[in-house]
Amino acid sequence: MAVDVRSAALLSASLLAAALALWWPALEAALSRPPGGGAANATTRCPLGFEAGGPADHPPIAGGGAAPRAPAPAARLATYANARIWTADPDPDARWASSLTVDLASGRVVSLGRGGACAGGGGAGGCAGDAGGAVVIDLGGAFVMPGFVDAHVHLVPGGLSLSQIDLRGAASRREVAERVAAAAAAAPPGAWLLGTGWSEADWSEAEGGAVLPDASWIDEAAGGRPAFLSRMDTHMALVSSEALRLAGLDAPGAGAGVAGGTVDADPDTGRPTGLLREAGMGLVLAHVPPPSLEARRAALADAGRHLLSRGVTAVGDMGWGLWGAAENTWADLERVYDDAADAGGMPVRVSAYVPLRTWRRLAHRVAVRGDHHAASGRLSWGGVKEFADGSLGARSALMREPYLPEGADAPPGDAGARGARSIEAGELRALLRGAAGAGLQAAVHAIGDAAVDEVLDAFQALREDCGGGGEAGGGGGEPGSGGCGRGVAHRIEHVQHISGPGAAARLGALGLVGVPNPQHLLSDAALLLPLLGAERAGAGRSHAYGTLARGGARVAFASDWPVVPIDPWLSVHAAVHRAPPGTPPAGAPPPAPEERLPLEAVLLAHTAGGAAAARLDAWAGALTVGRRGDFILLDRDPFADGGSLSGGLPRVTATYMDGACPATAREQPERPPQRGRQRTRFVAAAARDRPLSQAGPRRGARGLARRAAAAAAAAAAAGGRAGGGGAMGKEGKNKPKKDKTKAKGQLPEPLETQRNYVLCGPAVNKHTATATSASQYLPLGVDNAWDFDAWSSSFEIKVRPPRRAAKPARAPAAAPRPPPAAPAAAGRRRAQVNSLSAERVEFDMLGADPALANALRRILIAEVPTVAIEHVFIVNNTSIIQDEVLSHRLGLVPLAIDPTRLEWRADGDGAANESNTVVFRLNVACRRAADGSVLNDKVYSRDLVWLPDGSELPDETGCCFSATQEGRFDAPPADVERNILLAKMRPGQCIELEAHAVKGTGQQHAKWSPVATAWYRLQPEVVLTREVAGDEAAGIAAAVPGLFTLERGRLVAGDARQHEDKLERVRRLLEHESWGDAVVLRKRKDHFIFTVESTGCVPAPTLFSNALTLLAEKCEKLAGRL
Repeated sequence: MAVDVRSAALLSASLLAAALALWWPALEAALSRPPGGGAANATTRCPLGFEAGGPADHPPIAGGGAAPRAPAPAARLATYANARIWTADPDPDARWASSLTVDLASGRVVSLGRGGACAGGGGAGGCAGDAGGAVVIDLGGAFVMPGFVDAHVHLVPGGLSLSQIDLRGAASRREVAERVAAAAAAAPPGAWLLGTGWSEADWSEAEGGAVLPDASWIDEAAGGRPAFLSRMDTHMALVSSEALRLAGLDAPGAGAGVAGGTVDADPDTGRPTGLLREAGMGLVLAHVPPPSLEARRAALADAGRHLLSRGVTAVGDMGWGLWGAAENTWADLERVYDDAADAGGMPVRVSAYVPLRTWRRLAHRVAVRGDHHAASGRLSWGGVKEFADGSLGARSALMREPYLPEGADAPPGDAGARGARSIEAGELRALLRGAAGAGLQAAVHAIGDAAVDEVLDAFQALREDCGGGGEAGGGGGEPGSGGCGRGVAHRIEHVQHISGPGAAARLGALGLVGVPNPQHLLSDAALLLPLLGAERAGAGRSHAYGTLARGGARVAFASDWPVVPIDPWLSVHAAVHRAPPGTPPAGAPPPAPEERLPLEAVLLAHTAGGAAAARLDAWAGALTVGRRGDFILLDRDPFADGGSLSGGLPRVTATYMDGACPATAREQPERPPQRGRQRTRFVAAAARDRPLSQAGPRRGARGLARRAAAAAAAAAAAGGRAGGGGAMGKEGKNKPKKDKTKAKGQLPEPLETQRNYVLCGPAVNKHTATATSASQYLPLGVDNAWDFDAWSSSFEIKVRPPRRAAKPARAPAAAPRPPPAAPAAAGRRRAQVNSLSAERVEFDMLGADPALANALRRILIAEVPTVAIEHVFIVNNTSIIQDEVLSHRLGLVPLAIDPTRLEWRADGDGAANESNTVVFRLNVACRRAADGSVLNDKVYSRDLVWLPDGSELPDETGCCFSATQEGRFDAPPADVERNILLAKMRPGQCIELEAHAVKGTGQQHAKWSPVATAWYRLQPEVVLTREVAGDEAAGIAAAVPGLFTLERGRLVAGDARQHEDKLERVRRLLEHESWGDAVVLRKRKDHFIFTVESTGCVPAPTLFSNALTLLAEKCEKLAGRL
């Protein structure tokens, strides 16, 4: 077939795009080398990560500001020699070394030198690393130790807190007001004032001592703005009167009886005082604008720099606390951490925990993606968090005996007498059983002695459910099999007050990890005696670190940042001396000195212990062969003076990650080029010219780039063959018509806006129809036909995180109407992926016709194949569930089976064999145990057992395998959710059957549809039609804070996409008699924002890739018919 010039050009461009996608990693590495092609300066500096703009107390770097020299870019091995290295090795005999060699390509420790000997694979160069390409860095006798592992922080909230009002150390009402007033002076009108860190324990005696504040403390300073100031423990908050008004809490009795919390009220008037506890805080937090995605990403970067400056290289991230935790915590994991890890931008190692109540969602993520980001080794998941009670400072920690009345500014009524229970015992046990059954690690917050005992009871019950052996998570089966998961050590967070040594012994016997916070001992010291009395504040009861250790419990120390500052050496000192550095005041000995621990035990709990607690011990916590080279240099040896720290606290002079500078460092030694380095974790289909049913999986961004280039090539080829509508010439060949009608200009402004935008009014939308007639605007000299050639040649798929929004421009001074929208240029026609996770993908399709958007949506729902149970052969079913109902339920169970590994079964009734059928057996019998308990009374989807050798009933089922399916799949076929209830039975009843799964699509039956949701919306825009200033600008900014801001007294409209939750407020603005002509809300007709969520059968990014393949194949078929 003849190929015209246009087709040849389009095909060449597509092949070039595919080649660039294939070889880009190598090209990128080559282009990024320094001029000359050789190694860069072998003495590149290795700073901490933020030389300028750091905190005032940032430790100085030894050697006149220069950290030890970093290895040259071309070096593969780096040996850090002439040092005193404390390794935190579990073997006490291997706890000291003099040199350390790191493989810079992998970041792993490959050997340690001890007095001339080498431990590990030193190679020909030994520990000195003088083999080819290696470099030696002389540390000049510096003290080196593993980076601190803080097992319990709130990472993004901590990063956000760095730019909020810091009330730590405020010693008086006046000082609190001054800090609030300073923040209010810099804030725009109507903006929320957010802060944290106050504690009544800090008030001086001259100010009345530990009296709790109220709204009158801050109302004048806030200047009428809403303010939310959380106590240092985040379980209590002080809010302004304006915040109470916005939350509807400004009337007598407002907020009374809120479940799980308290709104403190004036005893005389009944009006809220401005002090909120536990769930009471949620009543106001619901009105605080959530941080934008960009703010969250910036908070992660800020938090990383802050942690690295303190020598912290790994953390366990507990998310957003109790109120609003699920939504915010999952958003951080899926939209901030995943993107950062994919882009190589995680500043520290993070083990992310999500709320226990969402354990099914996490179990699904683990089943689909594993439990860590393999490419970077800097992001892990697999832990869940729950609260059993509140805090001591808020008087909501659950105690066995009441708080002392003379010390308790407790909320009225019995609820505050002993604290508050955050979850009922039965519910906690059920949730723990489910999470542990899925192989997840549970971490439960418990501060009061009663809460600790109740959590111990729950873990004891879990152990008994698992068969009574091993750890609380250790006996009874593999993860997800109905057991409790092997080798999972669950945690009790804070474990601040215990009922006695017996509780510590139980914690040890159950194999649990206690995660106390030594800095909490310092912040709560003034409250212990007044609230608890001498016995409960004494040895064996409060902050009983020694008792926990002697009881056999594993201990991992943590900070709970931003509840307290990130200051590992202050935490170490508190655990060693139970007091802050310096001479204690006369007559004020440290509380319970018997609970002190020796320095090395404390350092182990801050490093190796923290890594084990946070499930990061494969990478961090110790400098041993195989772990990553994360270490810090100190200005002094902490073990000098017998480990008493009497010479002062050490200061961090340099922090290293993976044996080199942190990713946030200004100057960073380059790593050896790593071809094909994985940046995203999902499966993409194979080459375009193979049918989807035969395509094998390809992983990573390169796979998706190949798929995108292939889809573009198909669309381009189709466009080249179909170009222009093709009239048949005399020679019988398709010749594209020359476009003689398209004008160089555009439509008049009102018509151009009408053609390209939906205008959103206060009640109805205008111009919702899409103009599809090619001749609609011919009288005006404009051809409205869709130029398929231009569209297909410019279409591309881009995988990248969304860019930061550009600074919004101010509206022109005299714009009489909304600014015109330029027609979609060819370069705009593309799809841009904004976020990727196994469960969800969001991408933009720009410059597309609605018909194309709808076609892609239908393909996602009905044409991407999956595997589902189609044939059920009942052997015996004596349950009350009818055979047809049971078969229908089995068909709807999502299966984690790669459809590309199976062939289509001819017409659904062809011969069943190993290439087109997956066989499961279900055989469950309910019976009564000897103790009278009922076993197997519920049948779950996890009871489906894969039969790799095929049917055990070949004569009845007609299924005959000629070879085993072992090795055919990347993972054994199984259901996705693992806990779908199929039937209930009573003793004597049973279900025995075989279920045969085949490949199908959603257009055959909904059970094969791989999507939970697939929908799109139009890109919103908010524009100003004229300049708005003065009171009018302030009014609009206050009505929709965040979206509208003030700049030099003039109104500026922000990015509507980042504030979609506020667009309904904008609609209400349009009803205003004077504001309606200043603000326009509109939506672009050719800009579609797709959201696709997977049922779990196929990861969402793979759905995206496969749908593009099918769309390209449709284009080819259509072009062939044309």
